[in-house]
Amino acid sequence: MTSFTLKQVKAWKTYLTIVGWLVLILYLLYATYLLFFGFYRALDMTGKYAINLVPFQTIKEYMFHLDYYPFDVWFNNLFGNVLLFLPLGFLIPLLLPVFKRWWIIVLLSLVLTVTIEMLQYGLQLGTLDVDDMILNTGGGWLGYGLHIVARQLWTEQARRIKGSHTSSVD
Repeated sequence: MTSFTLKQVKAWKTYLTIVGWLVLILYLLYATYLLFFGFYRALDMTGKYAINLVPFQTIKEYMFHLDYYPFDVWFNNLFGNVLLFLPLGFLIPLLLPVFKRWWIIVLLSLVLTVTIEMLQYGLQLGTLDVDDMILNTGGGWLGYGLHIVARQLWTEQARRIKGSHTSSVD
């Protein structure tokens, strides 16, 4: 088993923090592109931008009528919205300890997605859909859960490293 010094562990943590910030910036740029420019922004059948304020209406539509939609349409609408916010829930508490509580990540995800939905609708770049808000917020929460698992694994590994250094001194 490889033994690391505490100095190496601190250097590795600094390196990971820098990489984390770069990944967060790239993620935010890519998410902005996808949300405002990347997907075909369709009008509804009346030629207007649609609004859905009924929770789970769009989700049920895609889940129960998969055969009516191309794979990429229902996948992007159901899983894409979750996956899009997953990195936010993972990276933000990692890089900004003030956001270390689950409810803060859920609130941040909700506020951000409401803002995005309002901007998309106001700029006529998409529909205003409460289901997108539900799925995006769920993605942020799921990302936070992955963050907790990763943090526990990191802490366990750090304890092992620290323990191996204290026992080797004896």
